[in-house]
Amino acid sequence: MTVERLKPHPIEITFFSKRSNKATKLINSDDGFSVDGAHRWYAYDLVSPVYLTELRIEASGYDSWHKFEVEIDHIDGTKHIESVSVDSNAVTLSLGKLANGFKFRPESRWVFKTEILSVVASGYTLEEFHSLEWSVKQLDIKENRTAERERVFAEKELAESELDESISELLKQNGQLTAQKDELVQSNASLDAQVLDKGAIQKDVEREIETLQKQRREVKAEIAEDEKFHSNLTKKLRLFPSEISGFVEQGNRNIRSYLIIGTPFAAVFFVILWSLFSSSIDLTQLWRNEVDVDIWTIFLTRIPFVLVAVALIEACGFIVGRLIFEIVKINRQRLEFSKLSIVAKDVVTASVVDSSMTDEERFGEETKLKMQLLQEHMKSRSSEEFKYTGSAITSAVIGVANRFSGNK
Repeated sequence: MTVERLKPHPIEITFFSKRSNKATKLINSDDGFSVDGAHRWYAYDLVSPVYLTELRIEASGYDSWHKFEVEIDHIDGTKHIESVSVDSNAVTLSLGKLANGFKFRPESRWVFKTEILSVVASGYTLEEFHSLEWSVKQLDIKENRTAERERVFAEKELAESELDESISELLKQNGQLTAQKDELVQSNASLDAQVLDKGAIQKDVEREIETLQKQRREVKAEIAEDEKFHSNLTKKLRLFPSEISGFVEQGNRNIRSYLIIGTPFAAVFFVILWSLFSSSIDLTQLWRNEVDVDIWTIFLTRIPFVLVAVALIEACGFIVGRLIFEIVKINRQRLEFSKLSIVAKDVVTASVVDSSMTDEERFGEETKLKMQLLQEHMKSRSSEEFKYTGSAITSAVIGVANRFSGNK
């Protein structure tokens, strides 16, 4: 068996002890057999050591935030303990050591039914592992021989390359000498021509100097504009850092979402108020114009409508008020973050006056101070304020339900 053909494979159930246990029957199970996923240890002992490369546990009823505690017992007496999250109804752990066994314990979950569907331990048996060690040894010997041959071949190539470089250098020097000779002949002829037309050459030089000076002024102007643009970008970056700008963008999206969600409730709220107001006017006119009016009939027929209207007004008013509270809360948080950024910038600017700090160092200190202020600001917050209660709509619906049920 060679290194190329030997690959990790699922370890058969015959390598495990206590094969009559339900938990052991989960090894490589694909026939629908399963056990309940209780919060206890599921232990698997191996008859002989096995080199494990991967452990995969398939389960159902668990979400991505649930974790399995996995413990691997190595033959050298050490243990590998890790909490692995559930991913697509499976827990996968990569390994790479000889092991005597392993065990795992799922996280407890109430109400929902949880099951362990299959346990697959992949790797090599002890015989395969020793065969792999021998193959690796033979491979190392072949690699050393190949490396020695490559070294000798490289030395020969280097000697040949040095010889080629010497020949190329001599040819290059010969070409350079020939070119210098031609240049000298041309220079002699050019000097003769320059002596005859010295005045024209001087004018050409003066024009070239003027052109270069003009280009120099243009380059300086471009450099000044680039420095001004860089300075403006740095100021904008300091005034609107990435974390605050990202928070502002998310806050604007949330405000737009709250406005869109709250518009139907506000419309229902005002329509019902207008209906009640117009109905009260009609009732007043009926009372004034009619002589025989049965008050109890009007009262009893209006009770269902009034109850439904009051319930809708209460629910819509509470939801709209809750959404307005969330919008005000977002604006208040944006103002607090802006104040922290301004304070950090002013403090750093005042502390580095007449110092040798560069703009990059000043910006780094400003960001560091801003994060420290943000940390202290977050510490002063009450823990109840960071308690997760769902989205604004969810909390509003729960609040309406609590109002009607009488809970505070």
